[in-house]
Amino acid sequence: MFHPRMPRGSRAAILMMTALAAWLAAPVARAVPSFARQTGMACEACHTVFPELTHFGRMFKANGYNIDNLKPVRGITATKEEMLALSGLPPISLMVQVSQTNLSKNLPEGTDLGTSQSGTVAFPQQISLFYAGKIAPGVGSFIQLTYGNDSGSVGIDNVDLRWADNRLLADDRSLVYGIDANNNPTVQDLWNSTPAFGYPYASSNAAVPAIAGTQIDGTLGQDVASCHGANGAGTDQFPRLAGQHAQYLLKQLRSFQSNLRDMAVMHGVAQGMALGEMEAVAAYLESLSGA
Repeated sequence: MFHPRMPRGSRAAILMMTALAAWLAAPVARAVPSFARQTGMACEACHTVFPELTHFGRMFKANGYNIDNLKPVRGITATKEEMLALSGLPPISLMVQVSQTNLSKNLPEGTDLGTSQSGTVAFPQQISLFYAGKIAPGVGSFIQLTYGNDSGSVGIDNVDLRWADNRLLADDRSLVYGIDANNNPTVQDLWNSTPAFGYPYASSNAAVPAIAGTQIDGTLGQDVASCHGANGAGTDQFPRLAGQHAQYLLKQLRSFQSNLRDMAVMHGVAQGMALGEMEAVAAYLESLSGA
């Protein structure tokens, strides 16, 4: 309990130290903790070499993240028919990522990458909030919101929404079917072995980016729901792209690719694009009316 005459600065310091102690005391998780809480199993039950999945992990994902060991909140009618079944514990988890980047040689002056020097520490590099687990019977989610210190903003990261059901076939084999909606190609993979889950799992914001990469390696991630609105018309947070001059758009894409403009989301989009692809995108956006 705080003393009434204790200075506000001391109170703030005590709160910060308490929060830091709680964070340091938290056990290290090898997977999303809300999944472990929901199933009552250790991370190793679903994962082999993280993040790849075991057979049980694949069935858990295929069935819409619905296997659980928690008492749900239920609603029953007068005729004892179930009309509501929700998870009693919100499937929320937190991830904090810290990094230190060391380069064999400092970058030369004039590169406009002032933070890309040896010994750069990012604390945090990113913070992610997960809503991951069962929502209702047959419906589950893996939703990641991420703050990146390079952009200083919070955005939607990987999203995987699933509805699934089971049927027993005539030959006693089971059929799992359903619908998956996601914003990053390959995040729906039942083995967790494709680019959305591939090594490196995270890259430094201070290191020099790769010159080129394949389109499947993150280029299309988080692009399904367009930040710039339908037909590039813009939103309250993101500018209009439709009708902009192609040369201007090309210049911005190249700046994002080389990190001359510091924005993690756009760097992720541009880093795997070849020059011809950027020119085609710029020409297409110039041709749009945005209406």
